[in-house]
Amino acid sequence: MSGSQHDDTLPQQHTCPTCGVVVTPTMRVCKNCGELLPAATDPRYHTVEVPRPKIPLRSSVGTAHLKPHSKLTIQVDGSDDVIELPLKAEMTLGRSDPRTGETPDVPLDHFNAYQRGVSRLHALLVVTGNTVQIMDQGSANSTYLNGTMLTPNQPYAVHSGDEVCLGTLILTIHFEPLPEE
Repeated sequence: MSGSQHDDTLPQQHTCPTCGVVVTPTMRVCKNCGELLPAATDPRYHTVEVPRPKIPLRSSVGTAHLKPHSKLTIQVDGSDDVIELPLKAEMTLGRSDPRTGETPDVPLDHFNAYQRGVSRLHALLVVTGNTVQIMDQGSANSTYLNGTMLTPNQPYAVHSGDEVCLGTLILTIHFEPLPEE
């Protein structure tokens, strides 16, 4: 495990003048409230520095092989809750949309997802055969795997024990064999 850390902040970003959510200068409509956004040079934009998650860069520690009859679990940093995931081919991680009522496969609202920068459809876990991969879905605040920012829409192998950060929400993913009956 490497002990090096990222810089403490991401490049400066803008916030929606209506709801305050972080937006990119190229966005025309706020993904959170649906308001039309002013031009990036408009003084109504508020510029903020978004804190970068403090996850040390590290290598994967566990197996990348998901054995038959295994369960996939997520431990949320700072919580005793363990989320057991069904082994589906694809599972979206994110937060619920109060306007449409849509909910991702793995809703993280209970963990202050909105305040921690989690997008509604933030990332996708893909189970193919005996491997698990994660893909950032073009989220506003990025997805990190063991401290490395993921390129949107590119799959990355997940190992048991890997840390995934959605915005500033840190999750640890585990593969565990089911007990024999």
